[in-house]
Amino acid sequence: MNQFDQKLRKAKASQGKLYIYTGIIVLIVCCLTFGLVAYVNGTSILVKPKDAEKAAKFRVTGGIATVISQVIYSLTGDIKFIVSSEGFKNETRVLAANERGSNIIVTLEELPGRLTARTDPKTTDIDWRINSKFVSSGPTLDVELSPGDYHLEVNNKLFEVETRKFRIERGKNHILLINLQSVEGLIKVSSDPRYANIQIDGKVLGTTPATHKLMAGNHVLEISKPDFESITDTIKVTNFERSFVRNYRLERKKATLSFKLFPQGGTLMLNGRIIHTNKSITVRMHVDNILTYSHAGYHSISRKINLTSDQKKELTIRLKPEIGTVKITSNPQATVDVNGKEVGITPITVNLPSMPHSIRLRRIGYRSVTNRIIPSSKRITLVRETLKTELMARLAEAPRTYVNSAGVTLILFEPRDFRMGAPRHEKGQRANEFLRQVKLTKPFYAGKHEITVKQYRKYMKEYKSTGGDNLPATLVSWEEAAAFCNWLSKNENLTPFYKISKKKLIGFDKTSNGYRLLMEAEWEWLARSAARPVQTLFPWGDESKIPANTGNIADEIARGKVRFYVPNYSDGYAQLAPVGSFRVEKSGIYDLTGNVSEWVHNYYSLQPPRSNSVEIDPVGPDYGGAHVIKGSSWRSGTRTTLRAAYRDSSTGRRDDVGFRIGRYP
Repeated sequence: MNQFDQKLRKAKASQGKLYIYTGIIVLIVCCLTFGLVAYVNGTSILVKPKDAEKAAKFRVTGGIATVISQVIYSLTGDIKFIVSSEGFKNETRVLAANERGSNIIVTLEELPGRLTARTDPKTTDIDWRINSKFVSSGPTLDVELSPGDYHLEVNNKLFEVETRKFRIERGKNHILLINLQSVEGLIKVSSDPRYANIQIDGKVLGTTPATHKLMAGNHVLEISKPDFESITDTIKVTNFERSFVRNYRLERKKATLSFKLFPQGGTLMLNGRIIHTNKSITVRMHVDNILTYSHAGYHSISRKINLTSDQKKELTIRLKPEIGTVKITSNPQATVDVNGKEVGITPITVNLPSMPHSIRLRRIGYRSVTNRIIPSSKRITLVRETLKTELMARLAEAPRTYVNSAGVTLILFEPRDFRMGAPRHEKGQRANEFLRQVKLTKPFYAGKHEITVKQYRKYMKEYKSTGGDNLPATLVSWEEAAAFCNWLSKNENLTPFYKISKKKLIGFDKTSNGYRLLMEAEWEWLARSAARPVQTLFPWGDESKIPANTGNIADEIARGKVRFYVPNYSDGYAQLAPVGSFRVEKSGIYDLTGNVSEWVHNYYSLQPPRSNSVEIDPVGPDYGGAHVIKGSSWRSGTRTTLRAAYRDSSTGRRDDVGFRIGRYP
């Protein structure tokens, strides 16, 4: 190697050393710089509590940092670290960049301790309480607790309550063994009567009165004595109930009694109390038990029964029939039914069992009478009755006035004998007004007013009228008036009076209590005799001059509209007036004078009566052409037509004719 090469090699070696020294110097400078920066950014960690601080350890789990003497040195970024200490839970924290160089407090939580407890003897149904708070129920206790001092209470009902104080240290297990002491109870037993046998749990312990000790738990106590019913009781001794006082009243044993009863179905009583006869019963021993058996129609029996202990007896009781005599009379004679069976005609005597019977007396045309009797063998039972005719009975039941389903007010009248018609010499008399001696025997109802438009429209909705609802219904034929009566009867479940077929009258039922038109005799009796001491000529009396406000007739206002009118009289109406607009009649009826004439039931006839005859409840002939019209109307202006005896007839409708209804009670 030449000298030049050697110099060149030495130069290269010197240059390499220079590089190495330079690198070392740079590294040292960097380390010093890093250390200076890290030192400046050191973060102090203060661990609490003090017990944890002494053994605290630190471990960096994220980021670049080092820990020296509870100081974390880091340059950049968030640092994650864990603080641990024996007996405490680990705490993980993150040190943010803005927290570097500050002081941070880390508080560690103590690890819990554990309590393990059991009892001796080992038993179930134990309540465990710590610091008076219920914790668990069972044979053992295993629970985590925070460190500290505690008070334990152990309670089983069959043992004395035990208490313990204990301390829990962090992270350590505390074990307790609790010795239990059995509870002892005391029972004091007495009885009435005394000296009854005492058994407890099947063991005989003497007689009452006595006092005995009892261990904790359930015990079966039995008190017994010959001839008395035993008593069984259950006693439970616990740590909160350990002292017992018992006083037992023993009942004597009862004997058994059963029965055979003839006849069956009666009432059996034991010591005044009704008992069932289909079961055996128990009765008191060595005392008199009063037994009574009774049955309708038989003599009752009472017996004293005295039975010994546990005796069983079947008792047979036979009752003897009791027969009573019943005498039955009536006026008039009547047919007698006993319990629905005909037995004869009064007066009659019958012998009947002493039990309830129904005695019915009946006679055609009379109201039947029923009596409920119980005959007795000790005396004669008398049944005396006066029968009322059906009409009398219905009259007694009938109200004096009532309003029916169509709104019609009806008044009940009891008529008397009167003379109907007019003699030939009477001024205004007509040839058809035959004198008749009439006897009205049947009470009847009569309408207080004539049937109004409103009432008639309830039956015939299409009925037309130019006036108001309270005007009398006119332009109604006799057949239509009769049909209205039948309609009203059916509405009120009454027997229709008229027999109508295809709008034609084919007959009528004289015994019906349904609605009808007034009989001619009834109408005239109302107008001349009702509520009057003597019969009158006009509805208002015998005076020819018409009193003011008497009725709606042909007056001064009607002059020029009618053929005849009554001068110097004014009623305020030229034609129809509302019903009830004028003074009420003596009978309590309205508008028998004027307003409208009225259809009555009778066929029109010119047949004179037989001389010296008395007509009883006349209904007129059974057939004919026209029907009778009674009373005056707004067209009436003469003495003839205003008289109560006046009678007219028609076969069709008229604008001055209406109708009034009536019926038998």
